[in-house]
Amino acid sequence: MERDRSVRVRLNQLVRELFDGVSEFFDRRDVQGSPELIYGLCEHLSFIYDQSLPVASHVLYLYSPSKYPPLTVRMLESLEITSVEEYLDFARSLRAKNLKPMTALALLHMTLEITPAKVAYLDSVFGFDRKELYLKKAVRFWERGDYWSAHEVLEDLWCLEKSREQKDILQGIVRVAIALHHLTKGERDKALRVLRLAQKQISPRGRLGVDLRSLQEEVASLISDLSQGLEPSTLPRLRMV
Repeated sequence: MERDRSVRVRLNQLVRELFDGVSEFFDRRDVQGSPELIYGLCEHLSFIYDQSLPVASHVLYLYSPSKYPPLTVRMLESLEITSVEEYLDFARSLRAKNLKPMTALALLHMTLEITPAKVAYLDSVFGFDRKELYLKKAVRFWERGDYWSAHEVLEDLWCLEKSREQKDILQGIVRVAIALHHLTKGERDKALRVLRLAQKQISPRGRLGVDLRSLQEEVASLISDLSQGLEPSTLPRLRMV
């Protein structure tokens, strides 16, 4: 009992310290303002590292309860939100559907045990297109040059795809990401082998929400450069259409 009381006291102290620390931050910014708000708050809370986004979401909810949903680590995981951009996209999607942050919180509490059926329910309530969600995440990783993470997300997208033809094209895109990962490590021969496999699969016939024609052309250009021992003139990009 004494130990529980001590924990509660320390927790209260930490909460007070946290709010003392961010009060000046909010005094100098418009709490209803731009997306830079949560970037700054996460930076301010960087001392708690991977907890900064969930803590920031709760602080933002207290200051602007109609705009920002307070999400726990498990809730963020269930929605596959791993960045500030994805959190802001989620907050905007709630407002677009006239869903209050506390409504979202209640629904997420009900569905924390993740199963395919519950994921599908979350998608229907929040209006998520899970394929589009994965694709956006892959594009973000790709643009940052994190090709390995992009390939992992694309594999999740591959699991959702039903069409055999589209799965084959998607596998080609996954291979491009793997090839680029090899290339960043200086493994040109490995990259070239994987790119040649990918080239056979990528087709403009795909309906995956990706600019496949440009990707196909850029893969061909990279194969040509690597085959001749040249430095790549450009790297294939993953673009949504």
